[in-house]
Amino acid sequence: SNILIIILSMIDSGVPIPKGWTRGVSRTLNRPYYFHRASKHTQWHFPTPSEASDPVGTKQRMSEEQHSKKRKKLNSVAIIVPYRDLHAAQNRARHLQKFIPHMKKVLGNLVESHKIQDYHIYIIEQSDDQRKFNRGKLLNIGFDYALKRSEKHPPRHNVFIF
Repeated sequence: SNILIIILSMIDSGVPIPKGWTRGVSRTLNRPYYFHRASKHTQWHFPTPSEASDPVGTKQRMSEEQHSKKRKKLNSVAIIVPYRDLHAAQNRARHLQKFIPHMKKVLGNLVESHKIQDYHIYIIEQSDDQRKFNRGKLLNIGFDYALKRSEKHPPRHNVFIF
């Protein structure tokens, strides 16, 4: 079957370009764009009446929308740490006391610099059940817990570090 696609634009309909705006064609995309010289604002679509009357406000709104979209795309990080402290000589509790503040500092800096949206550190501890330490099982439990928790309390984790 043949399909005919018709695209009508404001230019095709004979509507004049608003005062202060010019139309150009992108060399790389071969697509029209619209530019307001005084505000130095460029956009792909024909200016709406509100955009034509307030190009500076339009530029600010679009910039805020783009920033908001970038913020929404940031990652939510889950760090899953299998843990068991049975042998005093291994000093696992001391390691954990150093690890957590260090990671909070590093990850907190990433949040402040808008590199990630948020993070959680999950310490999954195996009880002293006289069985061998089962790291794989603890990682699976931690992953499952972190995923379910983030579904109930957004944002949902999309990066898991084991």
